[in-house]
Amino acid sequence: VAPETRIMAVRALGVNGGSDASILEGLSYILSMRRRGVNVRVVNMSLGGDQPCSRPYIEAFAALAAEGNVTLLP
Repeated sequence: VAPETRIMAVRALGVNGGSDASILEGLSYILSMRRRGVNVRVVNMSLGGDQPCSRPYIEAFAALAAEGNVTLLP
């Protein structure tokens, strides 16, 4: 379907889960890679949960969007 597409895996959670800090660190890493010229266009995060996003997440997603990224939270 998209033969020139590449996947960059960024692990933000471990076998025992993770924290908001580890997830935000992963998002920060993606943003830094984008700013270094890596053509990151889509961020797909399957985190689960039923609570609204906190301010740090909203700010991280907004920063990614400002760089042209689409963040998916299925």
